[in-house]
Amino acid sequence: GERVGEAIGWMEMLCIVAILGGSLAGGQLIDGMAASLRDPWKAAGIACAVLGAGCIVAYWLFLKCPRHPAPSQTPFSKHTLLGHVDLLRTLRADRSIWWAAIGDSAFYLAGGVLMLTFSDIGRLLHPSGLGAARATGIMMALLGGGIAVGSVVAARMSRHQVNLGLVP
Repeated sequence: GERVGEAIGWMEMLCIVAILGGSLAGGQLIDGMAASLRDPWKAAGIACAVLGAGCIVAYWLFLKCPRHPAPSQTPFSKHTLLGHVDLLRTLRADRSIWWAAIGDSAFYLAGGVLMLTFSDIGRLLHPSGLGAARATGIMMALLGGGIAVGSVVAARMSRHQVNLGLVP
C-alpha cells in the first residue's frame, strides 16, 4: 500500500541497470566469441541462446510470485486496441500533465537516438565489425552511469526544496 511508489522506483531502476549491464555484457560476449569462433553469426546465435536461457530462468523465478486477478475483466476488442486515442485526449485535458508527458517522450526519443548513434559510432570505430558491439556497450554503460550519478546528485541537491536549475 504505502510503499508502492518506492517499489516501482526500485523496479524501474533495476530494469535500467539490467538493460545497461546486458548491453555491456552482450557486447563483450559477442565480440569475445566472434574473435575466437571467427564467425560473428555463430557468436550472435550463442548470445541469443544465453539470453533465452536467462529469460527462462526469470520466468521460472516469477512463477513463485503471488498471483492476483486482473483489475478488469474486459474482453479484447477494437476499442482495447485503439483506446490510447481516448487516453491521449484525457492526458491533453490537463496541461501540466500533458507537458510532463511530452518531456518524458522527448527523453525517450533522445535515448533512442543516442542508442542508434552509439551503434553507428561503434561500427565506424571498427569497420571490420569485430569490436563494434563492445564499443557500443561501453558507450551505453558510461552514458547510463553518468545519468544515474547525475540523477542522484540532483536529487540530493533538491532534497529540501525544488531547485529549478536542476529541472530539465
